[in-house]
Amino acid sequence: MGPTMDKPTSKTLLFAEDEPELLEIYTHWFQRLGYNVRGASNGNQALEICRTQPIDLVVSDVRMAGGDGITLARELRTAMDASPLLVFLTGFADLSNEEAYDLGACSILSKPINRDELRQVVERFLKPPRELWSVPLTLQLNTLIEKRYQSLADALGQRALSFGRGGMFVRGSHSLPEDVPIGFQFRFTEGDATRMYGSGILRWQRPLPHQNLPAGMGIEILHLDSEALDPVVQWISDSKPRAFIPKE
Repeated sequence: MGPTMDKPTSKTLLFAEDEPELLEIYTHWFQRLGYNVRGASNGNQALEICRTQPIDLVVSDVRMAGGDGITLARELRTAMDASPLLVFLTGFADLSNEEAYDLGACSILSKPINRDELRQVVERFLKPPRELWSVPLTLQLNTLIEKRYQSLADALGQRALSFGRGGMFVRGSHSLPEDVPIGFQFRFTEGDATRMYGSGILRWQRPLPHQNLPAGMGIEILHLDSEALDPVVQWISDSKPRAFIPKE
């Protein structure tokens, strides 16, 4: 028996892939799930579609003739007031996690692509942050990062903390395993929020300052406690950051 058809969705996906067979496969997968699907054979074509049609999420190969995925990501950041979410597909070490997340990618998947993994990524990141981060986490956390700041506003102003659409940069020197769940607890002596407690995945780290960038780490947020959820989501809504996890 084949897979059952999921409930249709109004979300629109754009696949940028220069291999016609793969583009057809991706289109078939997600049309069966009820998504509206658009296709592009390169980054330039994908950018034009994003400029003329409402796209919720772009799934793009990194290496393509006629406009690659990295150039597409940069153009989406600069050419559009509100760029769609972006998932990178790659069979090569084309760029670091730090670069990819700062460009706006919310996930980097390796080819050959697993259909269920891609579906789960798309479903996850189409959820708004408030919905995504309010669900309690059941994963075993590898470690807990604790810091103190004067206030959330001061930490943001001093860039000790920086938020993107799906994660944050935390300034400071650390040496921790990457791509594992971690907890974080930030306490504030002033302001409405007295603490920020949550969990996430450590996606990259810069143990020492490098090329005028401070030491720090990039954390994809998985959960925020109720006290921090409202002010962080409000800041993201007001600031409209382009990076998924900023590099500083």
